[in-house]
Amino acid sequence: MKLLTTYLVLVYTRCLPICPRPLQRLIYVIDRRACDPDAEKYFRRVRDLAIAWPLLLRNACGLFLLYASLLGVSAYGFAFSLHGGPGLERYFFPALAVMFFCSAWRLIWPATSRAERIVLLCLLGSSCYLLKIMISPLHFSFADEILHWNTTNALLKTGQLFQDHRPIPVSPYYAGLEIVTAAFSSLSGLSSFTSGLVVIGCSRLVLILSLFLLNEQLFKSSRIASLATLFYMANPHFFFFDAQYGSESLALPLITLILWLLESHQILSAAGLEPSKISRSNVALLVSYRKDLRQRLTGIVVLTILLLLGLTFTHYASDFFLIIFLFIWTLEYSWQHPGAIWRSSLLYIVLIAIILALINAFLVMNPVRGGLFSLSGGTAHRLVVIVQGAGKTQPLFVGYSGRLPPPWLRFLPFAAQFLIMGCFPFGLFCLLKRHNQQALGRAFGWAALCYLLSQMLHFIGSSSELTDQAMAFLFIPVASLLALATVQLLPIHRLSKLQITGMAALIMLILLGGALSEWINPILQGHF
Repeated sequence: MKLLTTYLVLVYTRCLPICPRPLQRLIYVIDRRACDPDAEKYFRRVRDLAIAWPLLLRNACGLFLLYASLLGVSAYGFAFSLHGGPGLERYFFPALAVMFFCSAWRLIWPATSRAERIVLLCLLGSSCYLLKIMISPLHFSFADEILHWNTTNALLKTGQLFQDHRPIPVSPYYAGLEIVTAAFSSLSGLSSFTSGLVVIGCSRLVLILSLFLLNEQLFKSSRIASLATLFYMANPHFFFFDAQYGSESLALPLITLILWLLESHQILSAAGLEPSKISRSNVALLVSYRKDLRQRLTGIVVLTILLLLGLTFTHYASDFFLIIFLFIWTLEYSWQHPGAIWRSSLLYIVLIAIILALINAFLVMNPVRGGLFSLSGGTAHRLVVIVQGAGKTQPLFVGYSGRLPPPWLRFLPFAAQFLIMGCFPFGLFCLLKRHNQQALGRAFGWAALCYLLSQMLHFIGSSSELTDQAMAFLFIPVASLLALATVQLLPIHRLSKLQITGMAALIMLILLGGALSEWINPILQGHF
């Protein structure tokens, strides 16, 4: 990332003098907005104030009633569409748009407290999950859900792991979701279906909270963190694929928790080197401080290893992507601190993650090795074929049945991707300008660049599985860049209600496009 930054600065300094004057003025404004250190000045002043609990309770109750009423409208739209009526166009999509717009407006508003942001995000995430449950409230309906449900029932019946499972041969070796569901079902007495819904619902709340804490730790702003979490809901997998009863739905919260714990460990380790608030003359207090810090760091490492162990036996693709990202993060940290890499926990966590993945992959009869190699090799081969012009591309916005959706339904996902790609370079530029000294920030930059490659792979019809599995993970840094671009583009000291309304409308369009890009196939297949 440092070499890329140097190269971009060199190109910038050489090309700027030969550009037309209006373009130079535009570049100057963009550079000034990206480097503005006071974009969050008002929010940082308000954040330190005491929380007004009556106001928070009033706003939370209002949001709860709003989301509940919109869910009722959506349920009516579902029921109306079952009888051939236009329930989705008249009721469901407008209700979803109002839900997204109100949430975005409140999160952009600078005076919103940190606690209210967390409550709003949890309510919005739970409402989106309830929308998915409305499709099939009595049983699992998607293919992956039925297969994992079968494995859970077999585990409850036999009480034995690593049993042969014909539909998904790799499922017995990655049964983390089934183990958690079976344990909860045995303790609570609920059915496996109800227990599965509860487990996935809790995991989505953990995902939202861990995303918020991770971005807050990185950018030191709860406003940016809340916007990044909101932008992540534009991930096309957020509504269906990552809300179904599947392994990835449990693996994503584990990934975000691991990243948050590792970033917290890095910050605590750096703070422990120079305890400036404690006088070195007070030896007893200094020793107590170092002992407490050592205990906290040890607890974080132990918890991270336990989460890694759970991820290893939950979803092999997510574990694979996490190892690659941790390796990039370690390289960036070693580039920034060459002498401290051997004392950093990042290197040892990466080694532990690789060892755990290899142990599970090389178990007897585990078929994941051939699947990973064939999937990655086939994707690379077909990408070369597509670049050479000898292959066929996958048509956009076409359902599994081959039917085309209405024009407006095709326009929204395209407009959402256009807005994401338009804001993406500015967010990356802000990251390089404002957070270039953070190894995690630079690793986020590399991962966000991989998102562009994943969009190219969408055109490969038979290799879309690798792209789909990487989409949910790669959208984490993309959401952070979009939130950073939003805050730097509209600094608080120049923010007006009209600008907030316009930005909330654009965010609503991005969220609707991301949601509808995954709702196309169920709509065309007649799930409603």
